[in-house]
Amino acid sequence: MYFKVILLTVTLFLYCVPSSDALSCLVCNSNSTDCVSGKNLVDKLCVGDELADKACISYLSPGRVVVRSCHITSGIPEVCSALIETYPTNKRCKTCIDDKCNNFDYSDIH
Repeated sequence: MYFKVILLTVTLFLYCVPSSDALSCLVCNSNSTDCVSGKNLVDKLCVGDELADKACISYLSPGRVVVRSCHITSGIPEVCSALIETYPTNKRCKTCIDDKCNNFDYSDIH
């Protein structure tokens, strides 16, 4: 049991820390808007989607945000790295960096 917890923790750490300095989200707490972040961040926000997954959104410019979302499904973490086009009333995943990105709709985020 302890081995599985350690393995999952290490795996999540590796998945959640991108090699680039654009965004580094380690932990997003459900009761907090704070997350551990990397360089060159203007603002950051931790949110949960309908699957109760946590995502760290970093506003890098007025029109774009970068999202890394760690999904835990049946103990297997999956990563979505996506370029988000930001509209006045809608934030939607438009371009996926990898094929594990779902078309998340963050239209409820203000």
